[in-house]
Amino acid sequence: MLSAGAFFMAPSANAAGPLSPLSHMSLIAAAFFVAFTLALAVIVLRYRRRGPGDLAQSQVTCSPKAGGPLVLLALVWGLASLVCGTKAELGQRVAHYGGYIIKAQLNEGVWRFTYPDDQTVEARLYLPKGEKIQLIFSTDAPHSVLVPQLGVQRSLMPGRLETAWITPSEVGVYALACAGLCAHGVEGAVEIKDKAEFDALVEDRFGAVPPSPEEIGAELYVSLTCSTCHSTDGKPGVGPSFKGLFGQEAHPLEGGATVKADEDYIIESIKTPNAKLAKGFKPDQMPQIFGELKPEEYEALIAFIKSAR
Repeated sequence: MLSAGAFFMAPSANAAGPLSPLSHMSLIAAAFFVAFTLALAVIVLRYRRRGPGDLAQSQVTCSPKAGGPLVLLALVWGLASLVCGTKAELGQRVAHYGGYIIKAQLNEGVWRFTYPDDQTVEARLYLPKGEKIQLIFSTDAPHSVLVPQLGVQRSLMPGRLETAWITPSEVGVYALACAGLCAHGVEGAVEIKDKAEFDALVEDRFGAVPPSPEEIGAELYVSLTCSTCHSTDGKPGVGPSFKGLFGQEAHPLEGGATVKADEDYIIESIKTPNAKLAKGFKPDQMPQIFGELKPEEYEALIAFIKSAR
């Protein structure tokens, strides 16, 4: 087997199966082409016509028995390369059962990789060794991504998903390169880790500091469109402002009653908005769907409302 070098990926890093034999076949075919070209040049120089008297001697005939085997060899070699390359491409294109799904999104020249538990990592793609991986690529601008050690090359277009199935076989760090003229200067890397190290990295959230409940609540405040009706600067809207709301001992209600604005009141107001209607506001303004939140989401929203002072 030919060793790794300038023309070959390291076999231990090749997770694409048939691509390694294909690369060897391509280089051997190129070597045959160079040898054939040199031999042809030697023949042309050796048997060239040197003058009018060499006309008879320069008439050289070629037997079909000499050219036939070469044509047959080229045909067989070409078909073998076609079969090998097609098998490798289908192995990455055709859907498999199971697999670890990672979404790779290129947005404004920055790679963002989203894992099954919604953890997102920028610039560096971490993969577990020996695991079947499904990579789903998307982009906001035309791009061509290339990781030769994994046999991955995809041309990406906005609005279209590209998928690649791979099984990393060796630990290592490889460049996530651009296969074309790239206007963004996109840089990235692929790091393959042992399964135990990868699981520990996922458990540690890839070294990222987890967001605080207030930060999660601030995201929910926007994503759930709470900001449409409830301000944080004291200005009333469709609903009461969150500024200074939490902790009020006598929060006024319609009908003259009051209530303490604590955790129970906030949760009740989210689940059943009309149960205790704040004074000066109309009923039936808040959708009932917000009552279907998770317990940790209620806690995050309460933490955010507490911070709005």
